[in-house]
Amino acid sequence: MSGGDILTKRDVAELLQVSERTVERWMAEGSIPYTPLPKRAARSEARFLRLEIVEWMRRRTVRPIRVAHGMTAHAQDS
Repeated sequence: MSGGDILTKRDVAELLQVSERTVERWMAEGSIPYTPLPKRAARSEARFLRLEIVEWMRRRTVRPIRVAHGMTAHAQDS
């Protein structure tokens, strides 16, 4: 597979190691990039680009905060 591969909802769930329901929730929230396909019956399908999903994950990655030895820090500390 190349980086520009087109993925289904199931493919994305497997790639990210989450359930399809989680992918659906992210879609409903508008937080994951996808392309909606024409509605068929009661179902609505979508397709995803692998490159966009990988970049989306990179943007969402939480980086640890480096602090001096013996001190602690939390991302939400004032």
